Amino acid sequence: MMKRNRRIVVFLLALFLLLPNLSLAGKVEDLLYSLAAADGPYSAEVWMTFHSCVPFSKERLEPLNNLLQHVSFQISRKENLSSVRVLIGLKEAVQWTEKTEEKTNETVFSLDPNTVWVSEGSLFAEGGSLHSSEAYMLLPTAWSPRDFLPFAPDRDHLSLPGSLHQLMEKMRELFQNEARITNKKYKMNQNVTASQKAEINLPDERLADEAIRKKILDSCENPVLSAWISSQLFSGRQRLTFFQDEENRLLKIQYNGQTGEKNNRRKITLEWLTLPDENTTTHQITMRSQPVSGYPKTAFSLTMEETQAVSEQARESLKGHWEYTLSEKGKKTKWSGEAELHLDSRLNGTIRMQKETGDQTTSLTLSPNLNIQRPESWQGTVRIKVGQNDMDTLDADVHLAVSDGADPAWGTATKQLDLKQMDEKEKDMFLQTWYRRISASVLSALLSLPEDALGFIKEGLEEDVWQTIVSSAGWM
Repeated sequence: MMKRNRRIVVFLLALFLLLPNLSLAGKVEDLLYSLAAADGPYSAEVWMTFHSCVPFSKERLEPLNNLLQHVSFQISRKENLSSVRVLIGLKEAVQWTEKTEEKTNETVFSLDPNTVWVSEGSLFAEGGSLHSSEAYMLLPTAWSPRDFLPFAPDRDHLSLPGSLHQLMEKMRELFQNEARITNKKYKMNQNVTASQKAEINLPDERLADEAIRKKILDSCENPVLSAWISSQLFSGRQRLTFFQDEENRLLKIQYNGQTGEKNNRRKITLEWLTLPDENTTTHQITMRSQPVSGYPKTAFSLTMEETQAVSEQARESLKGHWEYTLSEKGKKTKWSGEAELHLDSRLNGTIRMQKETGDQTTSLTLSPNLNIQRPESWQGTVRIKVGQNDMDTLDADVHLAVSDGADPAWGTATKQLDLKQMDEKEKDMFLQTWYRRISASVLSALLSLPEDALGFIKEGLEEDVWQTIVSSAGWM
């Protein structure tokens, strides 16, 4: 649920696709995970201003922004406890507090503080009971992370590049006694030269050995990567090649092998080149997967490049791009992105992501301008532009204020409502009642605003229609 209320931060995390292993990654990661994924405690306030938003005309946006300046979300989190409070003016429209356990979630609403809702997963997550419901109008739903990324933008997926690099290094240690060492000069580029190559050839029976697989999995800290390795059946010879310089810095990793699930064999190649210089470090990554003859013709390719620089004034910068192409059943989908970010006492720059399928192109551009007082305290705006083909469908500023605030309170609810025990008809009737309660509470808070803030709602309505709306706010 909290991810749905932190979409802008989750999208900012996509920049870690360009940050495999760098110190800047750690600093920005500390900054953004403090809101998006860390255990807290923290508090945040979020509100929005629109520059354009389909289907509203520019004339309609002025009263909409006039209304939205009175609407904000207050979010707090600590460990597995999170709380969201929707404020309209000085009045609380609704608040919910969620406790996340391993297999279930518990949620308490301010409209019924004596009842705990029990569900499988978050009520507001994709597939949850309140997702895409009328009540979900309270949350920003203009776009979804899956529109612009080939996988879920969570911590485990976004840290895959760095986790893969670390795993390859650990495999070099694990099989170092089987490496064939060659000491000679190898040009990595015009300025960087390796002095040693270590080549490891592993027959498939070595990787099929349970003890070896256990050592590899024990070396992998990323659950997504671990699950993938566990599902693979390695066949043929697997080749790992490592290049290092005279200072024992790892400059290049290469992998060639054949793997896949039982009915989906693939040839995989990976090359990761690291080019250190005096004030910059560049990473170039290429990964390809091609189907083995006779198996489903599904293929992908990934290319990434990023450069980090540190100035004499300790201003860090990042510039990079990535591209991921998936070919499946004759259809090709391409995701791509580029970023240029600068970090000192402020985080600013641009991140752009794009998805192309057939003649459809969707894009997302983020422009953060955040003042960083310390990792736990930052504020500013992130401008969001969402486009479809050649038209912007959304252009808005998301205003953020984050601090290490008070812990969310769980309360003293005594009744329990288990949604898992309801049949679909019973659940639908119950949720419809709750949609009305939440809508009435929001409407009641809206009606407490000054008259000039209600122009967006009242415009074009007949007086009798408006009075019907006003009277419905009393239904709680």
